[in-house]
Amino acid sequence: MKKGFRQKVLSAPLLILIAILTASSYGALHNQFSFTISPEYFTELKFVQFGIRPDLPRLGAALVGIKASWWLGLIMALPITLLGLIHQTLRKMFRSTLKSFGLVLLTVLIGSLVGFIWGSVKFPRNRFDMAGTMHNFSYLGAFLGLPLGLFYQVSCRSKKRT
Repeated sequence: MKKGFRQKVLSAPLLILIAILTASSYGALHNQFSFTISPEYFTELKFVQFGIRPDLPRLGAALVGIKASWWLGLIMALPITLLGLIHQTLRKMFRSTLKSFGLVLLTVLIGSLVGFIWGSVKFPRNRFDMAGTMHNFSYLGAFLGLPLGLFYQVSCRSKKRT
């Protein structure tokens, strides 16, 4: 195995860890907004679902966000990071992989915003469902962002060849 390829393979777990930490942080922060919209969404559903005690509601919402998001960071990171191995150098791999992660994160943020707007229109007096819609659209944003992140990896490599 070539030294450069070995370095890229050995650095892949670090990139995956970065994605997991980013997803976890996003989940914790996102849930602070969701909690503001509907504390009941957490006290009546999410705290029960995730086995979180309701005595520290904001911390509980953050913990729900971490538990609900870390695995999604892993799922997003694995294919994007593995595809990043196509780049010629470790530096190019890191740069394009982190930008791909950023593209997925941007798509998640847009999904969440669209979910908030859609939930506000569809459930104007039901803040519980508004928060739930925002969460569902965040997940949708992640799954739409994955192919965009993969495409970005390939396009970065294609640009280098031409």
